[in-house]
Amino acid sequence: MRSSRSLFVRSSVGFLVAALSVAIIGWGFLRSSTASGASSAGHKVTIAMLAGLANPFQSDVLSGVQSIAKADNATVKYYNYNDDSLTEASDVSDIIVSKPDLVLYGVSNSSVSLANFKRLKQAGIPVVCFDVCLEPNVEKTYAHGFVTSNNQCIGNITGTLAATYIKQKLKGSATVAFITCNTESVCQTRFAAQQAALKAVKVMEVANEVEIDPSAAQSAAEDILVAHKGLDMIITDGLSETEAAAAAVSDLKDHTVVFGMDITPSIARDLLAPDGPLQAAVGQNGVKIGQLAATIGLGVLAGKNPATWQVTVPGKLYLRSDPAGVKAYLTSEGAKA
Repeated sequence: MRSSRSLFVRSSVGFLVAALSVAIIGWGFLRSSTASGASSAGHKVTIAMLAGLANPFQSDVLSGVQSIAKADNATVKYYNYNDDSLTEASDVSDIIVSKPDLVLYGVSNSSVSLANFKRLKQAGIPVVCFDVCLEPNVEKTYAHGFVTSNNQCIGNITGTLAATYIKQKLKGSATVAFITCNTESVCQTRFAAQQAALKAVKVMEVANEVEIDPSAAQSAAEDILVAHKGLDMIITDGLSETEAAAAAVSDLKDHTVVFGMDITPSIARDLLAPDGPLQAAVGQNGVKIGQLAATIGLGVLAGKNPATWQVTVPGKLYLRSDPAGVKAYLTSEGAKA
């Protein structure tokens, strides 16, 4: 049964927001581990940051890294291979030749990246992962630490909000399509948490597409909407997928609602659009992830390995039913620009 897009009741939002306030593990230790003065002995520390995708989240991570580097009088050289394995390998070759003190590495494909991590280790350049790392059985062999979002938590938030909407607006039953970034391990974690939360309601899954490229994700969303008239909901677990799903529904003037992931000015505007499809998104704190990754790395250079190898950072919930919070995000983005 179809439903209007009127704002669903905020019951359960309280505990969801509380879940997002989980403290960052080891933050006090990490701050004390910053290699302050690392450049004071006549050597200016150089950090190479290697990002796997070109998107606003990665830009936020870079901002976080730069803020820590500036405070420590270090320099940052930024590489973005944008999910291209040949560019990734070439960038690593350039890094090895230029011999930075530290590499902050965001993995796109763990199998592909493993060979590059081995090359960096052989070259004696320490690595700290951010966002995505290698497979769990090898990552600690090649990286000194890992900073990422609490992906299980943010997946649970999205899934629980979607389930609440289905209970309150769709009488406990819905047809649902998924558009995901599940080639990446972090997205798989989010997706698993979404699936677990949705067990509280009756869901008929009509499509499940994996698309990383923004244009491909929007095409997939449009195809799903055309093939499944009367679809109740699309759920996503990544940035490009959320923007694409919201755009497809709006372009086709469909009535399907969207529950998504990540926050960008585009996603924020979708949340504020009158009668828009996007109901909620959980934003990752890229700046904090960058700050922590740089802090861990500088600590490693000072001989201080982190007490906790993997540090997770909570996200922030943005709701159509809380336009003030969404507008505050847009204001902060304008201030950064």
